[in-house]
Amino acid sequence: MQQFSDLHRVIQSARNVAKTRRQQSASPFHSSTTTELKRLKDDLKRVAPLPQKIINHLMVVEREVATLSEVVRDELFKTSSSEVLQQNRQFLATLTVAQVIKMLEMLNMRQYQDKFAEDGIDGDVLCDIEESVLESNLGVSRKLDRIKLMKIIRGERSAKSVLEGQYNYVSLQPMS
Repeated sequence: MQQFSDLHRVIQSARNVAKTRRQQSASPFHSSTTTELKRLKDDLKRVAPLPQKIINHLMVVEREVATLSEVVRDELFKTSSSEVLQQNRQFLATLTVAQVIKMLEMLNMRQYQDKFAEDGIDGDVLCDIEESVLESNLGVSRKLDRIKLMKIIRGERSAKSVLEGQYNYVSLQPMS
C-alpha cells in the first residue's frame, strides 16, 4: 500500500511539473526542467523498480530537454537582445529635456542636471553623445557615472525602467 502511495505522489509531481511548464509559455524549457526530470526519475527508481528500457528512455529525454533548453535560450537571447537594444534607444530618443533631467535624478546624478538643462540635452541629442563628450563638455567627471549613462545611450539599460523607478542604481537591486 505504501508503494502505491509513493507512486501516486511521484505521478502527481510529474503532473505539477508539466502544468508549470505549460504556464511558462514564454520560456517553455525553463532551466529547472532538467532538474525536475532527474528528481522524478530518481523518485520513480526508488518507488517502483523500472525496466532498464524505460530508464534509458528517461535519460534520452533528459538530454533532449537539456539540449533544447540551451538552443531555445540562445535563440531567444539572439533575437530579443538586438530588438531590446533598439527599443531602448528608440525610447531614449523620445525623451524631453525635463525627462532626461529626471533620469539623472533617478541615477543619483543630480550634480549634472544644471549643465544638461543649460545645454538642452534631450533624448535625441543624448543618443548621439559619446563618452568623451560626457566628460569634456557636460562635466560628467566620475567614470562610474559615465558608464551608467553610456549603458543607457547604447540601449543596454532601459531609460524607461530608470524613469519609472524600477531600477535602483544605488543598491543595484530592483526596487520593491
